[in-house]
Amino acid sequence: KCRIDLMQVPRVDLILPSVVIAGYPNVGKSTLVGKISSAQPQISEYPFTTKQIYLGIYYDQYKSRYFQVIDTPGILDRPMSQRNSIEKQAILALNTIATIIIFIFDPTAASGYDVPSQIKLLEEVQQIFSEDLEIPIKIVINKIDFATSDEINLLLTKLIEMKMISNNEDVIRTNAKDGENVDNILKYLLKFFKNRDFRR
Repeated sequence: KCRIDLMQVPRVDLILPSVVIAGYPNVGKSTLVGKISSAQPQISEYPFTTKQIYLGIYYDQYKSRYFQVIDTPGILDRPMSQRNSIEKQAILALNTIATIIIFIFDPTAASGYDVPSQIKLLEEVQQIFSEDLEIPIKIVINKIDFATSDEINLLLTKLIEMKMISNNEDVIRTNAKDGENVDNILKYLLKFFKNRDFRR
């Protein structure tokens, strides 16, 4: 069943390094994928816009470096048995494709999900994929143009308290919509893959 589902993911290369973008709906996943890859996913202000997995390719023509960037549907914080087909497709991508996971937070809760709910989802993703499969997770805080300092600091404090990060520098802050600090995400990913000797 997984192999059949995986065939529905467009142009997935099971050997090429893959960045899977995860997080609650409407936190900016599709926007970020569009900024750092060739993908042009449908983007909307409303939750559950992503109806399938979108895949883009990052290619550095000067150094011939490739990696896939995959936009997953929003996955919700509830037991696997209660997830719908869109959410299960996201889990499939995380489980079988990911070389690294970028988990996006919206500290403003403008997505409709508060910080505790988003942290709980990150816990689930960590337990399933980081602890068991040893897939690294990098945390990105999005919508910094809209978030207040208090909202960002509250999120950072909670992440440190729960030992999800060591300090404030362990996260990347961005405004994906305007491209602010997106280059820092690319730099991080390129360094990550270089250190693991992924070459194409």
